[in-house]
Amino acid sequence: MTDDDTRPVARLWQLTGGDLHDPAVARAVCELIVPRVRDLPGYLGLLMLVDRARSVLRGAAFWDGPESEEASRPFGARAAQAMVGMSSARFDGQWTYEVVLSRFKDGLGGLSTMSQVDHLLVRSLRGGGAEGPATGAVEALRASLTGCYALLPCAGALLLWAPDRAEVMAASFWTDLAAAQRGSALPLGRSEATDVPSDSTSSEATYEVVVNDPITWPTGAGRTTPRSP
Repeated sequence: MTDDDTRPVARLWQLTGGDLHDPAVARAVCELIVPRVRDLPGYLGLLMLVDRARSVLRGAAFWDGPESEEASRPFGARAAQAMVGMSSARFDGQWTYEVVLSRFKDGLGGLSTMSQVDHLLVRSLRGGGAEGPATGAVEALRASLTGCYALLPCAGALLLWAPDRAEVMAASFWTDLAAAQRGSALPLGRSEATDVPSDSTSSEATYEVVVNDPITWPTGAGRTTPRSP
């Protein structure tokens, strides 16, 4: 995977509108992206999510460091053009995060087991204590995700941090939509849980997981070896 002193990097992107409510379109986009991105140097994992009700498709590719992520950007630009052409959607942009925490329970990851891991609850927080990986909102969200991970219906947890934007994104994987909805009642990312200043902003959404090729970070927590292509 990576050395302990190097954080993996996640490159996120989003498409909105067009034909993304159609399951066939989302599958076609995944079939286009997945085989190609996995062959790139430094690739660690891939996550693709869809919210059909809002016609939103989000993706995150994980890399072993900033150099690999930057080297992948020409491919990302070509893939974005192809995805827009296939879906008639709008490309909303790309964003880079550092991976603070990524844990996935054994036996529930991978492209062939998505009937067991169907939904992902994503909460993001901008500002208000998110300026450092060991301060304020980041540490509180890490503690909250660790608590979620201990619950039986929770299959995994992901915490990303963007230092240049003072933004943190927390995500929990759930075995079905009902479990994800129950998870939304937990105080993850809310001001009473994170004790963040009132000038911070937050958002929340639940997505269907289309592709899940997860990584583990820090090493030693859960599965510790990347999946073979």
